[in-house]
Amino acid sequence: MERPKAIHLHKIPGLMPDCDGDMYHYKYRNQWADYQETQKFYQQFPPEIGQTVVVLRTFWQEMLKPHVVEIEVIHERGGIIVNHNHQDYAGTLFLRNGQNWKAKRSQTWLVPAELYKDIPKKKEDRWERYNHSEMIAEELNTNDLINMLGGQERFKSAIDNMMEDGRTYSEAKKLLALELASEKEAMSTGFIRGATRTQNRFGKRLY
Repeated sequence: MERPKAIHLHKIPGLMPDCDGDMYHYKYRNQWADYQETQKFYQQFPPEIGQTVVVLRTFWQEMLKPHVVEIEVIHERGGIIVNHNHQDYAGTLFLRNGQNWKAKRSQTWLVPAELYKDIPKKKEDRWERYNHSEMIAEELNTNDLINMLGGQERFKSAIDNMMEDGRTYSEAKKLLALELASEKEAMSTGFIRGATRTQNRFGKRLY
């Protein structure tokens, strides 16, 4: 059977490297369904170096900008290695079903380009493009982050994990602030109602 052809994802607005992901809507995908489809696809058409794949990530019920990349290495055990933008928690090695090897329960996974048909839709107005989380993140200082995480040890551990991928302390701190701010924003809008909220060092809910 001939391998299906993929659309030219690198040329699609919203997926091109220089496109701002905050300016586009990305269709929310079912991670578990993608695992099954990717497994079936690679059983028929084994991955090869240089083929295009799409690395996907969700964050608080939102699909982030997918990263269109090429396979760099096929691991000796059959895994797929790509250098992608979502490495803050997930690694570069993916299993044949698209699951990330380092963080198997993470919200980061991979699909072959041939299975990705979702065309991003551009957001219409300034209010829709406005990122509330970034505004909140700018207001958070180190003490705020320590309190939100429940203590200095947790803060240090979170920063160390983010710096393992080559980030500076300032970059890691900014990313941590943005993620905590996004969580706070999601809580305030009811997206994750019923989830365990971030607690301060005294075990009290912050919001």
